Amino acid sequence: PYGKANCEIFTKGFALAGLTVVSGIARGVDGIAHRTTLEVDGKTIAVLPCGQNVIAPMENRDLYQEVAEKGLRISEYGLGVRPFAYSYFSRNRIISGISESVFVPEAAKKGGTKITMEAAVEQGKTLYAVPSSIYAGMTAANDFIKEGKAIAVTDPSDVLKNYGITEKKAVVPVKRKKVEEKAETPTVKVDDNQKTILSILEEGEKYFDEIVFSSGLLAKDVLKILTKLELIGVVKSNGNYYVKIPNKKV
Repeated sequence: PYGKANCEIFTKGFALAGLTVVSGIARGVDGIAHRTTLEVDGKTIAVLPCGQNVIAPMENRDLYQEVAEKGLRISEYGLGVRPFAYSYFSRNRIISGISESVFVPEAAKKGGTKITMEAAVEQGKTLYAVPSSIYAGMTAANDFIKEGKAIAVTDPSDVLKNYGITEKKAVVPVKRKKVEEKAETPTVKVDDNQKTILSILEEGEKYFDEIVFSSGLLAKDVLKILTKLELIGVVKSNGNYYVKIPNKKV
């Protein structure tokens, strides 16, 4: 939930500012990055790990078509070539290579995201990363930040200012359907029990049982509160894990 929320918030900010969002159209934050960009009529490029007529994963079939119609799909592989282990790593190298800079919403110690981060450093790209909880196990971003290889960011404006773009100047790309700039999010009113739950989630992603134990409330009451907080848009869930959405005023 933490990485998903970061991806949505930052990608929307980048797309509305006119930046082109490049990703790998895989499941997870890749797909989220493309979809979020397309939702605000932004520009996006998908780098494929396979031939243009192969869809991987199949769950992104509709997204493949939408990117083809409204954005750009590129691949170094010929028609009919199916993805294989190395093709994903090769794709990540291209994602970094065609981008001016690389943004990381969350990254594990091992995996494709870390490979993209390493490629960005090798290619001399500016690398931006959102710090992760030191207890979550997703700490590759923290390692790169500590080593001076990545710039810590907590808001899209942290990246945009390096392009000379302010939030007031953020506009949808020219020749595309205009989307009104989102007004400042109003403060959401919460009661004392909801504040208790939110204060627990300030520490980072929490398992449902952890929230119940820390709050001292009954499990059924905690479930009702979490459901309400999801409905008003300040909390997101992934199974039995919950996370507070960044930048939401309460």
